[in-house]
Amino acid sequence: MKPRSKSEKSDALGTSFIKMTKNAERDPSLSAAYVCVAASGVLLLIASAVCFGPRPSAGVALGVVLAISNLWVLERVVRVYLEAERGRWALMALVKSTALFATVGLLVKTGAIDVLPLVAGFGALPVGVVLAGLWPVARPREERS
Repeated sequence: MKPRSKSEKSDALGTSFIKMTKNAERDPSLSAAYVCVAASGVLLLIASAVCFGPRPSAGVALGVVLAISNLWVLERVVRVYLEAERGRWALMALVKSTALFATVGLLVKTGAIDVLPLVAGFGALPVGVVLAGLWPVARPREERS
């Protein structure tokens, strides 16, 4: 029996995420997550501008930007992890977390941004991911042989 290649193994396991990384195509559910995170961020930003004014809105806007960029970096970390590049994914996750905490800590410590609006804006990430999970996504059918 001939040994299988990595792509054949991923096909046998039904892992479409590995194929996605090689074809540079984004999974429809991940695209839905980006749209839902951005949409919930815009809604939070509009609500904060109407209810609280410009300074808290700036904190919410920064939180939304951090949420979307965090989702983007998480996508890359998971991609590297699934491609099994030993140790590299752990380094990327450590750098991502360090950069996120350092940025937020610096902004809060200097008084540039208030904590609560920043957290509210970052809340767009879990809200958007949950909404994307509830949203039905049409997937292309794969041919079976």
